[in-house]
Amino acid sequence: MNSVDRAILEFCRDEFQALKPLRPRIPTGTLYRHAKALVRRGWLRQEGGFYQTTPAGLRKVGEAQGARRWDALESFYPPLRLVPTPVHRAMVELIVAAVVARQHPNRLDRHPFFVAFGSTFRWKTSLGLFLCQALGLDAALHVIDCGAESDKSLTVRRSSSGGPVLKREIHAAPFAVRY
Repeated sequence: MNSVDRAILEFCRDEFQALKPLRPRIPTGTLYRHAKALVRRGWLRQEGGFYQTTPAGLRKVGEAQGARRWDALESFYPPLRLVPTPVHRAMVELIVAAVVARQHPNRLDRHPFFVAFGSTFRWKTSLGLFLCQALGLDAALHVIDCGAESDKSLTVRRSSSGGPVLKREIHAAPFAVRY
């Protein structure tokens, strides 16, 4: 149920009502298209130009009011609205939770982690860049291009003589992305 459906059902809750008073808040086409859909679902009863919420519609309104808000995190971090799909959004939220959990470890030999995999152009690297931005991390240090890495150079980069040139602190980092 969306906000237009909820507004119509709540407006017509007590008795038959004309929908005309809702026109300043809801565009006319949208208003009557949603009303027609609600009548088809059995959540709204129509008699002439007047509408009343049915008992099934009242149940749906009650369920919607008691439902958990899944978008509560958006109020704290509005860029979450830009995440393309609910699946990616769930990954963002779970990875943030894992980062928080790693800051408060209960066991030193275990830590939560996530792996995002799939074919190209599936928002995996963008997910990592988004999380670096959200967590205030430097993407140059936390996003690693594996195509540019040689064998076992993900954590230590060695010179031609075999001595360590660069030792990355990837395992201690709160978040890392390999692509």
